[in-house]
Amino acid sequence: MTTPAHGSPWPDDLVRVFLSHSAVHKQFAGEVAQHLREVGVYGFVAHDTMTVSLPWQDQIEDALRTAEVLVALIHPEFNDSAWCQQEIGWALGRGIPVFCIRIGRDPQGFAGRTQWPSAYDQKPDEVARTINGWLNSQPSLSDRITGGLIKALAQAGSYFEGEAAAKGLDAVGTLTSDQWEAVDSIVRTNDQVGGSILARRALSPLYYRADRDLPKYTG
Repeated sequence: MTTPAHGSPWPDDLVRVFLSHSAVHKQFAGEVAQHLREVGVYGFVAHDTMTVSLPWQDQIEDALRTAEVLVALIHPEFNDSAWCQQEIGWALGRGIPVFCIRIGRDPQGFAGRTQWPSAYDQKPDEVARTINGWLNSQPSLSDRITGGLIKALAQAGSYFEGEAAAKGLDAVGTLTSDQWEAVDSIVRTNDQVGGSILARRALSPLYYRADRDLPKYTG
């Protein structure tokens, strides 16, 4: 899977999502980011994705300057964190899309004027699916999200990675002719996709809606 270049908080080819979270829930945020990576989205989690040799605050500021969207995981401790409040304010000031997920608390300040979805008691993979669904609804990102999903499908190294990328593509709903050609080729050649019951089952609705036959795995 693609990793950031040295000194950069981001890979070159994935949608850049800054995951704002309270420090208490760093592990949860990291697991959300991992599930996002499985569907071709890069989530920046402070202290998990930063380069050890570089000043940590500089890296956070660099990520905030260059993120394409900010997703806030609103756990009960979130509103008491000055860092979290500054991160949301920075994103709103830049005018990039901001998406909040309520996990036991409503956001305060400017972000609190919107009725955000609740993910109370949800697991990280469920939260990641909610984020991916929202990202797919953003016109400026949808094409790149689909491209990232196709790349994740091609690079799937396990049946579970193949299934995750396949589910993400199913959520996209429609593909271009070039995208269909790429997915067909992946199904035929990647055994973690075409040779997997999990991935084939996840792709079946997408192919059915398009009135296309799911290719056989040929190796």
